[in-house]
Amino acid sequence: MIHLIGGRGQLGSKIKFLIDSKNVQFDDEIFIYHTWQVIDKSEDIQKLEYDKFVNFVDNHIDEKIVFISTYSQKDNFYNYYKQLSESYLILNCKKCLIVRLPTIIGKGVIEKMRNDEIEPYGMMELITIEDASMGVIKSIDKINKGLSKVIKISGEKASAKLVYNIIHSDKDRT
Repeated sequence: MIHLIGGRGQLGSKIKFLIDSKNVQFDDEIFIYHTWQVIDKSEDIQKLEYDKFVNFVDNHIDEKIVFISTYSQKDNFYNYYKQLSESYLILNCKKCLIVRLPTIIGKGVIEKMRNDEIEPYGMMELITIEDASMGVIKSIDKINKGLSKVIKISGEKASAKLVYNIIHSDKDRT
């Protein structure tokens, strides 16, 4: 049985849909931890998210836990506490798996680019909701295999400027 912890938002909704529609079954009880404050990246809020995660792990220490994370390199408290959570999980739970995802197309960075709230810079690695969700589901099998506890699901790389121009291409036609 799979338990999706949190699961709000576009990724959680898609994972839940796939689990239900494809009748995804595992012999063991598995917890997919997908709940985190992504909007407010302040230290206080991110520390609270970390503390909630530590409490969850401590209460499910002998269970199988899949933690959905990121491989963003931004220097902020969101990434700092996500990385601390990964470390805590690996050190304290023998039956765990960390799934690192790139930027998901949809809300977040893409929406901020669309609304001109951020300037494009550098390279981006993007993934669709569908590919990210399927990647998470398919990776669950790896929780029982091998010593590696971190899975990286790759997306497509493009310059942020190209992504920005694609997003704004409709505006240029009017």
